[in-house]
Amino acid sequence: MICPKCGVEYRPGFTQCSDCMVALVDHPKKPKPRWSRPAELVTVLMCADAGRIAVAKSLLQSAGIKFVVLNEEMQDLVGMGRIPFGINQVIGPAEFQVDREDAADAEELLKDLDSPGEKSRDTKDDFESE
Repeated sequence: MICPKCGVEYRPGFTQCSDCMVALVDHPKKPKPRWSRPAELVTVLMCADAGRIAVAKSLLQSAGIKFVVLNEEMQDLVGMGRIPFGINQVIGPAEFQVDREDAADAEELLKDLDSPGEKSRDTKDDFESE
């Protein structure tokens, strides 16, 4: 007999876990698979500013949205790093990617990272157009 809550195994004759106070079962439940399907990642934010990257991470983590950030560590790896435009011209901005099912929620959370009226300086195109 096994406790379904804590997993402790008991000798025959016991019917209740002495710690959890729940009924024992013959076999433990099979664990649910972590992913029911492969994640389909989409980019929800492109950013080079280290402060905005930290805030975006915090917002997504607090909302329980799983994400990956591409190119974040690469920003300062090559020679001049983020100089002169605040973005690594070779690597490009860091990209936040989330599962397609979480994209709308993530975009809603991240939409207010820029101050009202402030131009976002997120992509190479922004720098080349000035």
